[in-house]
Amino acid sequence: MTARKLMYVLLGLLGLMFVGTGAGMYYMHGLVRESITATNRIRIDAEVNDKAQESLAAVQNSFNDPEVQKLSEYMKQVIPPAEYKSQFVADVYKYAEDSGVSLSGVTFDESTTGASPAPAGAQAIPMSIAFGSDLTYNGFTEFVKKLENNLQHVEVKSLNMQPDATDPGRLSSASLKVELYTEK
Repeated sequence: MTARKLMYVLLGLLGLMFVGTGAGMYYMHGLVRESITATNRIRIDAEVNDKAQESLAAVQNSFNDPEVQKLSEYMKQVIPPAEYKSQFVADVYKYAEDSGVSLSGVTFDESTTGASPAPAGAQAIPMSIAFGSDLTYNGFTEFVKKLENNLQHVEVKSLNMQPDATDPGRLSSASLKVELYTEK
């Protein structure tokens, strides 16, 4: 082998070394970039987790606050137990009697499908109140006022009334849909 051929072989090997080194560095650069990206994701997740833990600790500490405990006790007094339904029906009939209206029925929808979202620890029970004949407009409105003003755990969702064609002070039909909030 002559010196010239040896020089070409060595230059070729040197070129291959440069290309191999460049390719290796490019590959290593990609690995380092992936590693940095994964590290950044882990760091961000850790920061989010730390903030969530701090927030949870703050919420847990707020339950120890006497004002929050008072509010919690008040909520327990406001929302009646689930067994209250029979007492509620008795209250509804009493308000109807006091208002001078007759009821033809009070119906509970136990499925609670379509009920409004209730506060934590409570449930909304949809129900319908149907009125009897010989219903006056004033009696109906007085009944609704008594229901809303005296029972804070009841929400009127809709009311339907049809005026009597012959007497404007009377209703030919009326119905009321309400939601009763009780403990779960």
